[in-house]
Amino acid sequence: MTKPLTQYLESYDNLLKELNRLRTTIKTEQDRRKNTVQVPVKQTQIAQNISPITDKDTEVTKRIKQECMLLKFNYAIFKQVPTDYYDRTLEERMNLLGAPTVDHLCKSLIMENTRFQGDDYFGDRNNCK
Repeated sequence: MTKPLTQYLESYDNLLKELNRLRTTIKTEQDRRKNTVQVPVKQTQIAQNISPITDKDTEVTKRIKQECMLLKFNYAIFKQVPTDYYDRTLEERMNLLGAPTVDHLCKSLIMENTRFQGDDYFGDRNNCK
């Protein structure tokens, strides 16, 4: 049994819409990366795109950025938001962060195990930093 032509055309239109959405997302990401400072690294390492440490950063933020560099993250962007950030609509938050859509918004929680022992961060899942 074959599909009617209209179903094929609908599928084709949906694919075109998705392709255009992806192109917009890629363009937005490329524009955002142009505004990211590149951190100088050793020749043997992959270049890292990490928000630079500034005088405005708290000590915790500075430490997290340093950890990102030490752990050889390829990409990490830090953005400071107004104190009423969570009182704003998702669309306003999207614009503040420069996200392509509200679906790109997420939260990150960074915790430190203050009882960590040793230097093998990932060796023991019950004793990780």
